[in-house]
Amino acid sequence: MRIGVISDTHIPSRTRRLPEKVVETFSGTDLIIHAGDAVERGVIERLEEIAPTVVVEGNCERFAAPKTRVVQTPCHAVGVAHHPPRRLDAAFLTELFGEPVDAVISGHTHRSSINWMDGILFMNPGSPMFPRDGFRSVILLEAGDELLPEIRILGEAGGGD
Repeated sequence: MRIGVISDTHIPSRTRRLPEKVVETFSGTDLIIHAGDAVERGVIERLEEIAPTVVVEGNCERFAAPKTRVVQTPCHAVGVAHHPPRRLDAAFLTELFGEPVDAVISGHTHRSSINWMDGILFMNPGSPMFPRDGFRSVILLEAGDELLPEIRILGEAGGGD
């Protein structure tokens, strides 16, 4: 299963549309996960034209969405929340998501990262428009027997499509 992971698009409050590089990068994905701060439902509708899309509520949403959710892949449970968890231990994550998870996706920081801690994968796709780490980015996640994430750089901060 190929999953596109995105966060912090802030459409239309900071920009009007999703960059074409996101559309190209997510072409052929089986699922898209938006980790919050979509702002308006239009960006989710645009992503759904590419693949089924799930979203969690960020701190800037103008529509209702779950605060957390668990996405089941064939072999893994992936917890999604906009804010990075304040604790990273398995017991806290089980409480946060309502079940044990193998991976956690969060947004909010506008900084991309992939880290493993105590057998749990933590991912933040950064932002495809407004990064705080210098590069516009998303994540492509191959979810088979193993979880294989890859940060995809879409361009430099402030760069256009």
